[in-house]
Amino acid sequence: MKPRLLYVITLAEMGGAQNHVLELVRCFRDTYTVAVAVGTDGYLGNELSKLGVDCHVLPDMRRSINPWADIKAIAALRRLMVTLRPDIVHSHSTKAGLLTRIAARLAGVRSVHSIHGWAFDSGVPFRRKAIVWPIEAIAALFSDRLLTPTRYDRDFGVRRLPVSGRRFSIIPYGIRPNAPQSTPGRPNPPVRIIMPARFSEQKDQETLIRACGQIAHLNFQIDLVGDGPFRAACETLALALGLGDKVRFLGTRHDLDDLLAEQHIFVLCTHYEGLPLSIMEAMRAGLPVIATDVSGVREEVDHGTTGFLVPHNGVTGTANHLATLIGDAEIRARFGTAGRRKFETEFTDQVMVSRMGKLYQDMINREF
Repeated sequence: MKPRLLYVITLAEMGGAQNHVLELVRCFRDTYTVAVAVGTDGYLGNELSKLGVDCHVLPDMRRSINPWADIKAIAALRRLMVTLRPDIVHSHSTKAGLLTRIAARLAGVRSVHSIHGWAFDSGVPFRRKAIVWPIEAIAALFSDRLLTPTRYDRDFGVRRLPVSGRRFSIIPYGIRPNAPQSTPGRPNPPVRIIMPARFSEQKDQETLIRACGQIAHLNFQIDLVGDGPFRAACETLALALGLGDKVRFLGTRHDLDDLLAEQHIFVLCTHYEGLPLSIMEAMRAGLPVIATDVSGVREEVDHGTTGFLVPHNGVTGTANHLATLIGDAEIRARFGTAGRRKFETEFTDQVMVSRMGKLYQDMINREF
């Protein structure tokens, strides 16, 4: 009989953590009996349905703090674990991570929690840090294993949480290698630039738009993919800077792989991260990358080899590097080729599955 694996995440919206869970499900559904628990209906549940994987919606598992709902969510998670009898429960996102690890301890199930960037790192608003740090500190005490995608996140967690570094494992994300390829060195203007990211407090489309305002005389087009509460403000800013004919707001898209293949340059301006899947997807497509140098991003982007790193809120630096890549097709092609090579070596699903599979097996065998 196959071992049983339960994934838990708070929200079902389209995002990096949700896509990582989907990738894990695709990779392990043949060797494990897999189920997923989530707090809401939406994108993730729809995609799991296509895969024929059970998705359990627990409406009391909310992102907001609500003591009564949180207690009911812990009880619901414990009941689900008793029913499904998973050998391992693997949680994602801060709130689900706390509730799941408590429920797993009560149900006598071994748990591993994935860190998708620390939500009390630099760049995070102080109000959020003040809420999240105590949650993560408490939850860490209930963890059998803490999983980070980067050395940066592991070292940060060791410094800030009341648990030993021996409880951490580092496994970078991985995605399937097959996807449409871009030809970033093609000379035909306008040069196309893409940033796919939710318009949220974490991401920083504003810096990219302001950088484009500094180089508006160049021949380029920006595609901003995603939606969220800050989209309207970014649309207003683009119009105010006279970029109405250069910046396209495409909303949520389900054809990102095809969109990436049409681009020349990928950009991710952000306030904080873990190990962004969107950068991996860009490297897989063979695109040069410009990204904010926060958290573990430099473990993906090799500055001057696969792309450029820019300081946090670095409007001028972003503008200068964009101007370089817009004006030099040979550099775009060289960076894109180097990025694809790094992706194939470090960030494919096969690499991730090999490492994650060993972690799961070691947990089942209680080797730590």
